Amino acid sequence: ETSIFDAFMGFVILFNVLIMIMETDAAAECPPGLSCTPYWIEMTNVVLLAIYTLEILLRWNMLRCGYFGCGWRFLNWNMLDLFIVVSGFMSIISNGLKKFSMLRLFRVLRIVRMAKIVRKFPTLNMMIHGFAGAMQSMLVGLLLILLLLIIWSLLAVELVQPQNKDLPHEEGEWCLLAFSSVWNATLFFFQTLVAGDSWGACAISIVQYKPATFILFSLALVSVNVGLMNLVLASIVDKAAEAREGSKAERLIQKKKWEQDQLLLWHQIMEDIDTDGSRSISEAELMQGYHNPIVKEILDTMHLSQADVLNLFSMMHGGAGEVNYEEFIGAFHKAQVQDP
Repeated sequence: ETSIFDAFMGFVILFNVLIMIMETDAAAECPPGLSCTPYWIEMTNVVLLAIYTLEILLRWNMLRCGYFGCGWRFLNWNMLDLFIVVSGFMSIISNGLKKFSMLRLFRVLRIVRMAKIVRKFPTLNMMIHGFAGAMQSMLVGLLLILLLLIIWSLLAVELVQPQNKDLPHEEGEWCLLAFSSVWNATLFFFQTLVAGDSWGACAISIVQYKPATFILFSLALVSVNVGLMNLVLASIVDKAAEAREGSKAERLIQKKKWEQDQLLLWHQIMEDIDTDGSRSISEAELMQGYHNPIVKEILDTMHLSQADVLNLFSMMHGGAGEVNYEEFIGAFHKAQVQDP
C-alpha cells in the first residue's frame, strides 16, 4: 500500500482502458461468429491479467486471512479484483467457444478499477461519493416517472387515438402509431416529455384537429416535465449532499484511526530505542534510533532535522540526561498530527 505501487497500478488501469477501447472497436467491425481481435491485443490482455494476478497475490500475502475480512470496503474491492481475475482466466480458457462467449463481457468490469484512481483525487472522490449516494433517488425517480407516463398513456390511448387514426400525419408513420397502444404512447411521452425531443411533431397536428386534446398534452407536460422531474432533481441533489457530508465524516474517522496507528507506531519505535528497558531514552539511544528508516521518514515529513531533534531533547531532559519516552512520544505525536 505505497504511493509508488498505487501510481503504477493506476497507469496499468489507464493503459488497460485504452486496450479495451481498441479491442471493442475491432470487435464491432468484425463479422458475427469471428474473432478479429489483433494478436498483440490478446497478448497484452494476458500480460495485464498476469499483473492483476500478481497484485492479488501480493495483497493476499500482506493481509492473509484479512484479505476477505478487513471491513466492508476492503471486502468489496478485494472480491471485485478476484472476480475480475477469475473471469479473465475463464475468458481466455473459453476463447472461441460460443457458449462461453458471454464471459468476455465481464472484461468491461475492468473499467470499474478506474475508481481506485479517482480515490487519489479528493474532488473527484467527493463527486463519485455524491453520485453513488444519489443512485437510489435516481432509480426511484425513474420508476415514478415511468408510472406517471403510463397513467398519461392510458388516458391518451382512450382519448387521443380515436381522433389520431383519422389524421394523415405528414410528419411520418410514427405519429400514426404513437397512441395505438399503451407501450407506444409511453415511448412517445418519454421521448417528448423526458428526453425533450420534438414535442410538437405529433401533438400540434392533433391539437389543431381536436383542440380539447390540448388539455391532456399540457397537463402531461406540466406534471412530468415541470413537476415530477424537478422534484426528482431536488431529491438527487439532497442525497448527493448527504453523501458528501457522510464522506467528510468518514475522512474524520480515517484521520482518527491514522492518529491512533501513528501513536502505536511511536510506542513501538521507542520501545525498540529503549535498549535498557528503563522507559526513558538517553541522547545516545535517541541518535541510534534516529537512523531507523521509519523514524527518519516520519521526521522528514515533519521537516525535522537531527539538530532539531537534539534541541528538543535538550529542552525536555532538563539536565537529567534522559527523557521519559511517554513525554517524548506526546511531543512528537502532537507535532505530527496537528493541522498545518
